[in-house]
Amino acid sequence: MKSVKELKSFFDKYFEDFRKLDVYCWVAGGAVRDFLIDEEPKDIDLFFLNSVDQNKAKDYLTSTGFSVLSAYPNHYTMERRDELCDLLVSPKSPTDCIHKFDYSICSAALDINLNFYHHPNFFEHLKEKKLVRSEQSDRWVITNVKRLRKFLKKGYSMDKENLIQYLNDQEATFEYRKNQRHEELRKP
Repeated sequence: MKSVKELKSFFDKYFEDFRKLDVYCWVAGGAVRDFLIDEEPKDIDLFFLNSVDQNKAKDYLTSTGFSVLSAYPNHYTMERRDELCDLLVSPKSPTDCIHKFDYSICSAALDINLNFYHHPNFFEHLKEKKLVRSEQSDRWVITNVKRLRKFLKKGYSMDKENLIQYLNDQEATFEYRKNQRHEELRKP
């Protein structure tokens, strides 16, 4: 496993240009995890406190050859050759952000000032390849299923307690989405 010092050194180059933009941001989730376990990150998720800073970053990345693949409220996916980057708005802090991730092995962030934040058991669970679920009920069921399958194929395991939490979350997510659809239908 790589060190946090190596993580800081690697991502410092990504932050260099964003510092010139005078924005506060952080990288979090899979890119942090993958770097530490010496795997190539699929993409880099950058989080910003607001859409103004997010748009500054989008405009800057566009000027360096990135193009917008998809745009949603508070989320851009950008690509340049083989590089993928997601720009997301998370209006509180890196700590708040990582508490919303689905598994403890994803709950880590490094901010532009090179401060490292992580779940208390992040390193232990990562080393053990143990999936510990954080309660969620507002995601997409198919996305959750695909993520669990991806981790299981990579050799991660989940105990009965976390599997039950995962299943409860899927049921709650289904209800959450159903209620959202009903609310949309009621709008004039």
